[in-house]
Amino acid sequence: YMRCLFFCLMIRRPPRSTLFPYTTLFRSDICPGYPDSLWPQGFVDLGWRDTVGKIVASYNKGRGAQRAQDYQAASEAYSMCRSLYVSESIAFPMLEAYWLENTGWIYEQRGQYEQALAVYRSARAVYVARQLEVDVASMDQDIGSVYANLGRYEDALKAYQSAQTVYANREMEVDVAVINSNIGIVYTHLGLYAAATVAFQSDRAVFAKHGIELSAASEDRLIGLVYDHLGNYEEALAAYQSARTVFAKHEMELSVAAINSEIGVVYGHLRRYEEALAALRTARDFFVHHEMGMAVADVDHNIGVVYKDLGRYEDALKSYQDAISILDKVPPAAGMKYSYPASRWIIYENMGIVHEKQQEWDAAVKSYKQAIGVIESLRGYMKSEDLKAAWQERTQDVYERLIRLLIEHGQGTSAFPYAERGRARTFLDLLAKEPVGTIENVAEQGIKSGVVDPDAISKDVQDVITGLPADTAALEYFVTDTATYVWVIRDGKVNGPTTINHSRQELMNKVIETREQLGSSPEHPFNPLNLIELYDWLIRPVEDFLPKTTGEGDVPHLIIIPSGPLYYLPFQALIWTSQDYSKNAPLIVRYAISYSPSLATLKYAQQREENAYQQSTFLGLADPDSGDPSIKRLPAAQTEVRTVAKLFPVAAVYVDKQATEDVVQSHSATAREILLSTHGLFNPHNPMFSYLVVSPTEENTDGKLHAYEVFSLPLHADMVVLSACETLLPSLEDMKGQIKAVRGGDDDTPVKLTDDQLKELTAGDEVVGLTRAFISAGASSVLSSLWSVPSGSTSQLMVSFYKHMQEGMDKAEALRAAELEVMNTSGCTQPWYWAAFNLMGDWR
Repeated sequence: YMRCLFFCLMIRRPPRSTLFPYTTLFRSDICPGYPDSLWPQGFVDLGWRDTVGKIVASYNKGRGAQRAQDYQAASEAYSMCRSLYVSESIAFPMLEAYWLENTGWIYEQRGQYEQALAVYRSARAVYVARQLEVDVASMDQDIGSVYANLGRYEDALKAYQSAQTVYANREMEVDVAVINSNIGIVYTHLGLYAAATVAFQSDRAVFAKHGIELSAASEDRLIGLVYDHLGNYEEALAAYQSARTVFAKHEMELSVAAINSEIGVVYGHLRRYEEALAALRTARDFFVHHEMGMAVADVDHNIGVVYKDLGRYEDALKSYQDAISILDKVPPAAGMKYSYPASRWIIYENMGIVHEKQQEWDAAVKSYKQAIGVIESLRGYMKSEDLKAAWQERTQDVYERLIRLLIEHGQGTSAFPYAERGRARTFLDLLAKEPVGTIENVAEQGIKSGVVDPDAISKDVQDVITGLPADTAALEYFVTDTATYVWVIRDGKVNGPTTINHSRQELMNKVIETREQLGSSPEHPFNPLNLIELYDWLIRPVEDFLPKTTGEGDVPHLIIIPSGPLYYLPFQALIWTSQDYSKNAPLIVRYAISYSPSLATLKYAQQREENAYQQSTFLGLADPDSGDPSIKRLPAAQTEVRTVAKLFPVAAVYVDKQATEDVVQSHSATAREILLSTHGLFNPHNPMFSYLVVSPTEENTDGKLHAYEVFSLPLHADMVVLSACETLLPSLEDMKGQIKAVRGGDDDTPVKLTDDQLKELTAGDEVVGLTRAFISAGASSVLSSLWSVPSGSTSQLMVSFYKHMQEGMDKAEALRAAELEVMNTSGCTQPWYWAAFNLMGDWR
């Protein structure tokens, strides 16, 4: 389903009904004969009094029509205002700015967003020139709403936050809450429902405190929207009906119509189809009467969904096409490929679903490809990683539907490029750019290299395919709700995909169960059954495509390209068994292993290696003194770093209080090898704030090197090793702890992660953590950990790893050799000691 996008407008302040400061000009009975003494100084002398009186009368006529929701009459009245203003060369910009605001409102209500944006900007320029900060903020608010409706979410958030800053500085609590609600609406568009819910509930409390009934009702409406998205349909219906009661009491017909549309959607989810159609048609009649084309398109789409659920497929397709026809009547906004892309892609996806129901496979494939084309065009306007990641998650289903359909109909090779296009695109954006600097610049950087263009991705993928060594195979997984697919790339060609009949839910449950066992205390008896079973699921079906292991000499190499929950799995620990179960071995015994977010990103990681600092220099930080007694010190890490440093002709080691962020900032540019042996924490809710513990200084007092700060490092490193805990993904126990803290439960209250929380935790493809931050800052590869590892075995593994690289092994071979040494050490045979570290990026 799709909601009427103009719901963004419902919680904003109304259009201006008065002119500041000349409020006397706006009496409804104003006439040209108004006494001279009441006109602003200079109006009479300049001969403007009669004309301005006519403008004011026309303005008030427009306001009256606007209140009556007669938008055509209001638009004509405001046009008359402008004609009079221009014809008499009136030099009263404030007067013009006010009716421009209201004209923009009309354009917005009718879905004419490009025109609304133009007039809002004109009004804003008047306020900027007069340094009217609050008026500028109000226009930023309006502009943000237009951007949200255009699908330009990054620009919308920027505009909203600019306005919110002004209101907050002036302690305008209600206005801050209004902006916060609009930010919550953008979060809803992006599928960030938890963040949206927090915003709506807190804002409702503000409005209720101030007795603002209509705004509180609008928050009920938005809360209902989130409930609907989350599948809490009865709660959604109750919230909508509560809001509708208030709107009806105040005779707000537009708001009532919008609520009717949304109630129709909920009825559809509840399979109360006749009630759904009745509510939607009632809303549609109102929108048609008021010439609100965009709202009509939304309702047509939702009617199509009801018809689809009823099995009336031809009626559904007609409704979808009617919606597309309305969208096509409006040309795309400047610089955009499609008009209304945020609505259009959903309609195309649903058309594809209906074509599948009718077994019209070619038509379904065409519709899904159309949806992906719109999704990727819209994504090009997003600049910050968090929004791109949210958008990728929001739209991932379309890629999955297309890939599944192509595979089911024997077009698995055609599906592979879409698997590449549907994963880790944010990472690809960053790899193709230079270091981006501060956290503000991280948010501001756009796609400048064009690497996410589908043709560019295809070329990059082909370059990697043809460049893989003969003894190397890449396994690219793609996890969907119904099955998992894996392509094996080897000897210059793509094999498969092979279908693994295990869904995302099954894999997630098995991976979580396995990780909980791996991360538990090593004193517990180790049960290898999960690792054996996961090998049989994920590796055995493609064994015939893999390079053979002889047990002697060079060992073949596997590049694992995970998907979803598989990012949380240490493939090196999966256990191969012979057919009679008489023999077994971890996968790392038979292969060297590395990882990559996608095949295309390997090209850029390898280019980073070519640009790495050529001199063999080493920078090591270990066991910083954070000043926080709750953070356990790591004295073995100092020995580890000093031992490794001896392997390099040029080395610098900083430990204890010297292991500061300033050292990393000032010395990382000239280090080819960097080892940071300290505590780390992955933040699953805001990955840009994942951090490594460092020693505080007067300038950097927090004792944390955050992921967003890593982006500013001008790295030329071939390898960064994060010998720390939780630098790749979060631990399950910490996730449970955060949830417990948020809900305020008793310490003894057990926490069971929901399926949605586990899915979020193991989403994988767009994880933004320290690993990706270091690669994006210039490192060609990063070695980081999945769980907290004992310092003793970690030190042994790290020293061995560097020694083997110094002996001429590539990174993947060196890591394998180091892991085998730890594995064969007495008391360290369990994977908990040796399997935590994943090599991401260039393995050479």
